Amino acid sequence: RTRPAAAAMADPARVVWTVATFNVRGFFDHYARRRRLLRSTVCAIKPDILALQEVMVNGADQDRFIARALNTDGRPPFRCLSEASILAYLRSVGTPKMFGKILGPIIHLAIELENALLQLPFVGFIMARFPHFLERVRHWAHDWTGIDIFWSYYLLYAPIWGMSTIVAPELEVLERGAIPLRTDIYDKHLTTTQRVKLRFPCGRTIWLVNMHLDSTTAPQGAEIRAREVHLILDWMRPVLDEVDATFAVGDNNSLLEKEHIFDLWRDAGFVSAHEAVHGSNPDKTWPSGIACSPFIDTDGEPGCLDYIWVHGSSSIKFHDAGVGGDASCEMDEQLYASDHLAVFATFSFP
Repeated sequence: RTRPAAAAMADPARVVWTVATFNVRGFFDHYARRRRLLRSTVCAIKPDILALQEVMVNGADQDRFIARALNTDGRPPFRCLSEASILAYLRSVGTPKMFGKILGPIIHLAIELENALLQLPFVGFIMARFPHFLERVRHWAHDWTGIDIFWSYYLLYAPIWGMSTIVAPELEVLERGAIPLRTDIYDKHLTTTQRVKLRFPCGRTIWLVNMHLDSTTAPQGAEIRAREVHLILDWMRPVLDEVDATFAVGDNNSLLEKEHIFDLWRDAGFVSAHEAVHGSNPDKTWPSGIACSPFIDTDGEPGCLDYIWVHGSSSIKFHDAGVGGDASCEMDEQLYASDHLAVFATFSFP
């Protein structure tokens, strides 16, 4: 396909762009071995807009590692617009009541201090390498105690855990924001949604909504995800008419055909990009087939969990859609880029 930088000069209104979503599983499950597969998966898709979930940010720089892999053909650097889940929660909701009036502010201050320290270059340098050591410690601790001592810290309290939207240099960032999808600290993970307003060289604009819905598999999980989708839609409805199209992408954490949220997206005027191109959604985006760690998430029914939903699809033309990251390592058939597959779609403005 034509790369945006070259095509924009010839006919800006006909450039073909690629949007993708990928849950990259953070630094977990042998990340040191997965890095090469992660990079090759992203480079094969060549996204202009890449929404990442479960990614290490704020000094840990997993999103920047991925962005650097896309800086080819002499293009300027891609930008990483990251959000740490705990910071989005604290700055929107405040200190959780469960911590009390004394301990709560102390924990809040400690997290903000940790975030400030992460912005220092030498701290970021260490953090980007420290997770390889932590993964080993995590395995040792689990072997000795049977307890996963790092999971709750990363998912609840670490300002390096969250989501990031990687944007091509040709696109202008007009606005960005984020909201937590919970008003309480949950015992599994905080869920967050990010939105970024982008302008293309042809002058057309979109919202990119990067979401990560709750992963509870118990019966109440469907109710939780429905509330989260309602919250996202309520957040987006007042601004949908500001742009030509809205892409709501990410890990929906459910087989949508079996849950009410499938109808919620459709009733709100969204269509699945993959379904628009191929007539159906992918058979499976989770699990990828990765099976090289005792911490692999196996709770749930295999199927299509990751989607690219589009509002205002009449304003764009879809060219292709598919998945990436479905090939295992040549040296280890149990090793994949992530436990999820990446989902992508290519489009243009007619």
